[in-house]
Amino acid sequence: MKQQLEEVRQQGYAVARSEAFVYYVAIGVPLQMAIHSRPMGCLVISSTRQLLSPEDEPRVIASAKTAVALLMNSAPSLHVLKHWTPRTERRQQ
Repeated sequence: MKQQLEEVRQQGYAVARSEAFVYYVAIGVPLQMAIHSRPMGCLVISSTRQLLSPEDEPRVIASAKTAVALLMNSAPSLHVLKHWTPRTERRQQ
């Protein structure tokens, strides 16, 4: 599990193909400020396997990453969180 999480961190996304539900695919991209190590949430795109083939995944992943970047850089309510520090990180310092 740790290895999978590290791989997701490095890639910047996760793909679940028929893992939780047969015939469904989910692609997740974390909502994360550059100054924080932990994500605040996740943008998830889900579909049936018939509508989202493995060949289409790179295009959908790129679009999801672009959407997350736009969201994190342009949403005024999220800019307030730039100075927010999670409790666990504050306690570890």
